[in-house]
Amino acid sequence: MADRPTRATTFGRDDRRELKGVGALAICWAILPALGGFTLLAQLAPATDAIAGLGSIGIAVYIGLFAITSGLGLLPTYAQAILGGWVFGAALGTGAAVAGIVVGALIGYIIARGVGGRSVEGVLARRPQFAAVRDALLGRGLTRTTGIIFLLRLSPNSPFALFNLAMGSARTPIGPYLVGTAVGVLPRTAIAASIAAAAAADGSADLVEVVKYRGLGMTILGVGVLIVAFVIVGTIGKRALSKVVQDPSRTTSEDAAN
Repeated sequence: MADRPTRATTFGRDDRRELKGVGALAICWAILPALGGFTLLAQLAPATDAIAGLGSIGIAVYIGLFAITSGLGLLPTYAQAILGGWVFGAALGTGAAVAGIVVGALIGYIIARGVGGRSVEGVLARRPQFAAVRDALLGRGLTRTTGIIFLLRLSPNSPFALFNLAMGSARTPIGPYLVGTAVGVLPRTAIAASIAAAAAADGSADLVEVVKYRGLGMTILGVGVLIVAFVIVGTIGKRALSKVVQDPSRTTSEDAAN
């Protein structure tokens, strides 16, 4: 007969009460980006025209809106990276998107820390084993923490807003958090922006025109290439993260010093 979980390994009433705010925010940040992403892609043509019509300040507006909407958990990063590549091209679109992601990550971190920081710390104080897991991932020096954040961000399957919530609530050091985020999101952001730039190169105003001009077969092939590229990047990140987490001997001299 299986042992019943004890109070030490389950969430009690006090824990659930403390985490109400975190739970509500998690639900919102799990649902809203998906809805917002589909809406943005459906309105790609007017969004492109609006940003392009701003001239030289368009890229600054794009970065600012990217940061605000992603940080507040309203829009996903992949849809906005596609918009950046569509409007600014592969290189500039990638750079602008990464800038928006980093600032958005900071906004999300601040919100999450304000909403859930104290409550999560309270739960960890009552659940030493949960605190041990947090410390094993994020408490072994700045270099290792940066590497963990990088590997977690590398996967396209990592929900941006929910990741911000988790890291902010866990009070992850801000420096490694931002550096790991910037480097970790770069590959997938570059892939999305580059493919969007290539699709827009023939003068297509939106995704419907891409299908019209290039044909359904070529469009499906392009989407397939995007998915395969994301899977490869995600697989590399997961395997590397698994090795780091499972092998406690993988520490740097800085980690040992700490």
